[in-house]
Amino acid sequence: MSTKHFKGQKAAILVENGFCEREFIQSQEALTSLGFLCRIISSQDKIVNAWNELGGKSSDWGGQYAPNETINTAQPSNYEILVIPGGKRSIEKLKLCNGLKSFLSGFVNTRKPVLLYNAAHDLLTDAGLMDSDKIPGVPAVMATNGNIISIFSYADCSDAICNTICKIMSADRACQKQPESVGTEKRPYKAA
Repeated sequence: MSTKHFKGQKAAILVENGFCEREFIQSQEALTSLGFLCRIISSQDKIVNAWNELGGKSSDWGGQYAPNETINTAQPSNYEILVIPGGKRSIEKLKLCNGLKSFLSGFVNTRKPVLLYNAAHDLLTDAGLMDSDKIPGVPAVMATNGNIISIFSYADCSDAICNTICKIMSADRACQKQPESVGTEKRPYKAA
């Protein structure tokens, strides 16, 4: 699929202090390669600090990023996709944000793609927007439930992310693919 189709469309990346920098960069690179303009959304209009995880293990504070908008001023209708990187600190802080449920609902209820890394799916379940029993288990590299994409892997999923986003954005949801090997086994995902 041509990236020209997504050129100029905006992607919201929702973060708070302690977000996983590796997941942030991975999704940002995948979306940018598809032509999306990535915008950082946070609870406050001040610098947020990433957590730098090396090889899936906690390491140290990473880079500092300036949000483009706050969760209370950002309008989901201005974005085509939402990405929420993991990071326990970030997720716990986001759970405390006023306006979080309304912001998330703006994506979920309009069936826009929502890309969740690791524990970020807790935000949707806590907000009552997704049943916890519909979330794939940890063995999956990537699994989808309609427009919700959950990633539970430290593997580089950039190609799989791009392919799945393309399928969802183009409403072609019949694709099934085996991703690259993770460890010694293949782990399937299904683009809903």
